[in-house]
Amino acid sequence: MLETKCLFIECKETDNLNKNGYCLFHSNGGNFGTGETYEQYQIIENDFINYIKYVPLNEPNHLKVYSPILRDIILRSCVQIELFLKEWALFYCSEYKTYPPFANKKIWKEYNKCDKEGIIAGTKSWKIGTYHFLKQKFYPEENPIFVRPLNEYINPFDDWKDEKNPPSWWKAYNLIKHGGQSAKSSSNLKNALLSLSALFYLHCVNDYSKQYLEKFSSFHINSRFGKIELEYDPITSPINNKKYLFRFESSYPNRKIELANKIDSVHRSI
Repeated sequence: MLETKCLFIECKETDNLNKNGYCLFHSNGGNFGTGETYEQYQIIENDFINYIKYVPLNEPNHLKVYSPILRDIILRSCVQIELFLKEWALFYCSEYKTYPPFANKKIWKEYNKCDKEGIIAGTKSWKIGTYHFLKQKFYPEENPIFVRPLNEYINPFDDWKDEKNPPSWWKAYNLIKHGGQSAKSSSNLKNALLSLSALFYLHCVNDYSKQYLEKFSSFHINSRFGKIELEYDPITSPINNKKYLFRFESSYPNRKIELANKIDSVHRSI
């Protein structure tokens, strides 16, 4: 009899599979569902907030300031971003095995590329450009993140135009990682801000990880034309929801829940 195991790529779990063939861990979102990636974000954000207590963001010249602390924040943020994107992409790879017509075929082919010895390379050769297809999945809007200390909106993925041209802060990360002392000016406050905000953004748009941030969002009630609407406020970064660092705003999908007069006709407005 053939052994039945979890359909998530590289998972060897054979117990407690759901009707779609996934183990309990992966059916609940893997590391996203456990909150592990969220916890890592919290640690990095806390370090960043402590730093800007001494080097405030709202002084324009400070964005050029570089230091070993910022270098560490950039490195940790980008490592988490790469791990985040890789696991997210693997969910799409695994989905292809179950629902080929509806899954992303390109990432499946990337995973199954063979090395010189004819062995499937898997994720070993993946680079940041491999994950560009996810940009279409999470609908990056023009400027989705409000930075409270700067009083302005930013989009850390705005200049990620294609697979061959990663965002500016990712280029800085590679320079820092491989360039040593010659790249120390890339370890600046601007790149730390962008890389951390990119990590925050990913948490806001992944269905599993955002559940840990949504509890920091509140809602208010509007009454219009005989209908009651519960309108959710934007998600804010989790360190302190009253004095937050980032605020995520999105018009896709509409963040309103419309309540008709009858309880049984509650529906999400589109």
